[in-house]
Parts: sequence; structure tokens; C-alpha cells
Amino acid sequence: DRALIYRFDSGNNGKVIAEALVPGWTPTLYEAFSCNCFGGQQATDFLASGLIAVDSSHDTQVTPYQKQLFNKFQIQASLALPILLDSSLSSDSAYALDQVWGLLVVQQCDEARQWQEDEINLLYQLTMELTRVLQTPLSIIESVGQSDITTQIGHSIQQTLQEIRQNFNADRAWVYAFNPDGSGEVISESVGDQFEQANSVFDYDGALNIDNCQPQYVV
Repeated sequence: DRALIYRFDSGNNGKVIAEALVPGWTPTLYEAFSCNCFGGQQATDFLASGLIAVDSSHDTQVTPYQKQLFNKFQIQASLALPILLDSSLSSDSAYALDQVWGLLVVQQCDEARQWQEDEINLLYQLTMELTRVLQTPLSIIESVGQSDITTQIGHSIQQTLQEIRQNFNADRAWVYAFNPDGSGEVISESVGDQFEQANSVFDYDGALNIDNCQPQYVV
């Protein structure tokens, strides 16, 4: 019923910064509370365990504070996995995911739920993707300096588009960025060798604007 991203701002507190929720349940978006809501006393608990699952709000290990939050947000079951970053960001040290940036959480609101191994594996893959997205800009800043950041980010976007196009077996993939006035332009593109690049053909296109792209995707 609910999927959310929780970002830590201290050792045991944080805020929900993104949420997808089935209509009819109380939203948690932008709510700030202790990570105890998800079953850990502090961020390092999630690093040590790898995940914290609560199959039922009536489980004996659920604390009174946790039960209070469960009642407030109608949570019957919860599964939380850490989103990890490498805190060192040093090129001469081994890559280690040792900092808990936040949590990826899914919750059931209408009934208890026993979380399955394939569900946990899927969430783990998603946390790894979030790590890649969050870590890359930080690594770029550390390794190349401020003057080359734009170039390196551009290369990273181009590589990602190429991977997306290949995985979808598609002819073209691009990133279209909106301007403050609602218009937009293609800022990066990956296209098959037999096709021409769009370049600026769709820049300031009336069919692509902020208003008709409000949904999460448009088919």
C-alpha cells in the first residue's frame, strides 16, 4: 500500500522525502520521526542487519513508540532496507558502503504480511540503484574537481541512456530538460547508428511541456 524513501538527518531521526501511496491511507510524506518506526533504534542497526522486517503490528518486538506511529499511519506490516553510501569517497581506499544515507521502505496498511525472499531481493536491487545514483555525483566532485563536473556528469548521463536503450532494445533514448518558462530541450541522447540524432528538433516543442508531463510517465 505504501512505498517511501526516508532520509536520515541524524543518527536516529529523519524525514520521509518521497512516497507512493494507495489512496485512502494517511500519507507520511515530509513527516519527520525516529527510525524506530521502521524497527531500528539508530541508522547503524540497518547497516548491521541489512534489513528490518515487521510482519505484523502486533508482533511482540514492536515498541510502544513504534506502535503509536503504526496506528497514526495505519501500518500493519513494514519492510525497510538501508540505502548505503561510501563515506570515504577516496580514490586510494577500497570501496565500502558504510554510511546509511536513508531507507527504502514498503508497508502494508490493510493487513499483516509475511515478506517473501523475492520481494526482499527486488528491494535490495532498488537500493543498489539508488546508491549508484546518489554516489556518482559525490564521487565526481571528489575525483575531478569543480571545473570538470559538468563534463563528467554529461558522460555519466550518456552512458546511462545507452544502457537504457540497449536494455529496452529501443532505437532512441534521451533526457529532455524543462526551462523555467515551461519550454524544454534535449540535453542528452543515445540513438542507433542507422538513425539521425534529434539534436534540437524537439527543443521548445509545444507538445512537450510541464503541464502534460505531470504524471510519472506518459505513453
